[in-house]
Amino acid sequence: MTIDLSLQFPLYVQDEFPLVASCVQLLDSDILDIGCGNGETSRRAAVDGGARRVVGIEVDEIQHRKNVERTWPANLEFRLCGAEALDFPDASFDAVLMFKSLHHVPHELMAQAFEQMHRVLRPGGRVYISEPVYDGPFNDIGRLYHDEGVVRQKAIEAIAAAVGKGLFVLDRQVNFLSPIEFKDFEAYRKRMLGVTHTQHRVSDELMAKIETAFRAHLAPNGANFIRPMRVDLLVRA
Repeated sequence: MTIDLSLQFPLYVQDEFPLVASCVQLLDSDILDIGCGNGETSRRAAVDGGARRVVGIEVDEIQHRKNVERTWPANLEFRLCGAEALDFPDASFDAVLMFKSLHHVPHELMAQAFEQMHRVLRPGGRVYISEPVYDGPFNDIGRLYHDEGVVRQKAIEAIAAAVGKGLFVLDRQVNFLSPIEFKDFEAYRKRMLGVTHTQHRVSDELMAKIETAFRAHLAPNGANFIRPMRVDLLVRA
């Protein structure tokens, strides 16, 4: 039986950045992007959002090296740093952004990460946490080689715990569907299995299973998936 995710996630968001801009004051603000990946969201916050300063941090040394080797706007910088040990003074930022990165924090360090976010935020500062919901065909393929069910649940529990401790107040929660597309299986393999932040050890036999599962969704125009997403918008108490 196929579950219609649109019943639980009625909002369709092709580009998440406008949603971010509607939830977080970017203009003339100091923004910390935790787990910034390739820096694209950091760049948009710095340029499109008009932030005063944006700092993108990564624990993936390979991705961080790629970031610092590129040319960026003057109000954007990158640092090698983890969420659980933020190397910034108290009350340094107006907002923290986390895009699909909270579940990558070791679950035993998530509580410490929220304490650090509370520390570096100014009073009334906001935390925008966007996390994939572990449901749907796209996740069914991913769990063949990297089952993130437990860590995703730990991330949601950590958010609730931070609110329960009084570090943050939950302003709102937004559920939406977001598209992700791949031209062919090679594009999927490079993007999803070729990440540098996680070492996927995949045998030839398992790779064949992954490809078979992927091709079940392949059409002449590629494979188009819809991912369920959840945003928690927190305010520093």
